[in-house]
Amino acid sequence: MGSMFIEKDVQILKERLKKLTPETRPNWGTFTAGQMLCHLGDAMAVALAEPKRGVQPLSGPPMIIRHMIRRYLPWPRHIRTLPEMIVTQPGEFQKDMIRVLTYMDTMLRTRRTDWPVHAFFGPLDDVAWARLTWRHINHHLHQFGL
Repeated sequence: MGSMFIEKDVQILKERLKKLTPETRPNWGTFTAGQMLCHLGDAMAVALAEPKRGVQPLSGPPMIIRHMIRRYLPWPRHIRTLPEMIVTQPGEFQKDMIRVLTYMDTMLRTRRTDWPVHAFFGPLDDVAWARLTWRHINHHLHQFGL
């Protein structure tokens, strides 16, 4: 599994992401290319946010199942995302792309011990956030055939 803390892994994601155009259509789901970019930016903004936001993990599967989803199981294709990860509306495609690429660079350089609590996966350390973010971006790139 890739990581947002490994420069080569981030560079490969960036190269794939730069192939996205406003006209690229998804293989599944309802996101447009612009919406997906904004979603990725919002998700990284959550990851890089202040650590003490008071987010409580959502009820749902036991934490061991969530861990399996985060690390090993295929991600579901037709589920709704968390509201805080779909805040930004698409604007100018290139500006939205630059926002995502900038967040990717920020994550690559970020080392801390006080990451925010993820609303679905609960408390995560830096390695888990880096892998989860890489996997999330990779998932959406596959969604758009990239």
